[in-house]
Amino acid sequence: MLISPDPAPRGFLSNAISVVSNAVSIVSTAASNALSVANAASQAASVVSQVVSVLSQANSAAHASINNAVSVVSQQVSVLSQAASVLSQAVSVVSQSNSVVSQAVSVLSQAVSVLSQNVSVLSNLVCGPVTRVLSGVQTISATVLTNISGFSVSVVALGVYRIDAILYANHGAAAQPYGYGLTFPAMKHIRGKIYASNSAVQGDIGAVSTLGQAVPFNGDSASGSIIVSTVSVTNVSTLVAYVALMVVSTTGTLQLQAKASTTTAALQILDGSYMQVFRIA
Repeated sequence: MLISPDPAPRGFLSNAISVVSNAVSIVSTAASNALSVANAASQAASVVSQVVSVLSQANSAAHASINNAVSVVSQQVSVLSQAASVLSQAVSVVSQSNSVVSQAVSVLSQAVSVLSQNVSVLSNLVCGPVTRVLSGVQTISATVLTNISGFSVSVVALGVYRIDAILYANHGAAAQPYGYGLTFPAMKHIRGKIYASNSAVQGDIGAVSTLGQAVPFNGDSASGSIIVSTVSVTNVSTLVAYVALMVVSTTGTLQLQAKASTTTAALQILDGSYMQVFRIA
């Protein structure tokens, strides 16, 4: 007699197979997912590797660019340094040129001065005497010989000259000494006289204190010295006259001078006073 299989075990086996099949499917899906993850990781790693490579290249390029920039800046600094050196040399050359120009101007100024003196001499020879006339009152308060402004004339070496000058002078106080003189360059010969009245109105001619003075001078030592010292007794107005003949040794200037007695008793040279210098030869 045949025994039929129990239907219950068949159903259990079928269920088991189904479970196993589901498990296999799950494992297969998990494996597939894991493989996908691995592929994604591999791709990500590849991308990271590419990024690292790009960054490395960029870094190298940046370093190269920086090095090139440093090199360019270094070259520019070198060029600027050379330019500064050239500028310094140029400034030195300009400074030397200014010095040369200054010297040339000084030489030219001296040449103009000599030319002016020569023109003055030529004027003497062609146009007659050089005349100086005061147009206004000149006050002298100094107690040492002081130049009478405008009373100067240039003379040249080897020239022969004659001076003729008359001053209207007012003394600041009576019984005070006032002085007169002149300056001149080195002379071969010079002879002259300065006359000064003690007052415009002379008193008793026997009174020595009221007599005028006529003081001669000669030689280079007279230059810059007080040749006449005169005192007004009563009236303070007086007259001073210069006359001289000279042979000039060194080119220079004739200058009339005067001095006051005290700073509070000034000397006045009045307008109309004159000086003439004649070139004889």
